[in-house]
Parts: sequence; structure tokens; C-alpha cells
Amino acid sequence: MKVMKNNNARILRLMPALAMAVIISRPAVALDCENATTTIEINECAYADYQKADEELNATYQALREQLNETGKFLLRDAQRTWISFRDAECQRITDPFRDGSYQRVAYNACLTDQTLKRSQQLRDNLGTGEQASGD
Repeated sequence: MKVMKNNNARILRLMPALAMAVIISRPAVALDCENATTTIEINECAYADYQKADEELNATYQALREQLNETGKFLLRDAQRTWISFRDAECQRITDPFRDGSYQRVAYNACLTDQTLKRSQQLRDNLGTGEQASGD
């Protein structure tokens, strides 16, 4: 009986790892966002759009950061952290009317994308301006 309890306990400890293995090993299916019809598909597409926008923002942020002196880098970092808090609160506000519906995640991801693209443009506008350039 003790051996069976130990085996059960061992299996229970392994369950989270087994669940992750199943999720990770799930075959990747190409997402056809042009023909997405279910809320799940539309949300996955909206999230994919956000991820793409976020990658663009990160690249722009790094490019701008490379142009800045140490003080500028700290100021940019602090501004970006503040912007992230603003973005999240703004998207929560904008999508609040959908909070109990299946569309809420879609709207939230679309808002994240919109805000992120706007922020990328703001940072791009500062690239190459010499503002707070290294060596100042």
C-alpha cells in the first residue's frame, strides 16, 4: 500500500510537467487570419498582430536606446515603463464595455496593437534627431 501511495504522489508531482509537455508538443497549425471566423481564431489573430507590433516596438526602442547617453537611457527606460502602465490601463478602459463578453480579449488585443504601433511611431520620430545623443 505504501508503494502505491508513493507512486500516486510521484505522478501528482509530475502532472504539471506532463501537461506542459502536451501543450508544447501540440502541432503548430498555420493561422489563416484572413478567414478567421470563430472568436478563438479571431483572438489568436489579434494576439499575433499584437506580438508583431511589440517586436517592432522592441526593435525601435533598442535602436533609439543605442543613440542615447546613460542619462537618456535611464529616462527612456522610465518613460517606457510608464507608457506600459498607461497602455494597459487605457486598453482596460477602452475594452471595459466588453468585459463580460467573448469579444473582450479580441478588443483588448486590438487595443494593445493600436497603442503599441502608436508608441513605435513616437520612438521612430526620435531616431536620428540627436536628442540626448551619446557623448553629450
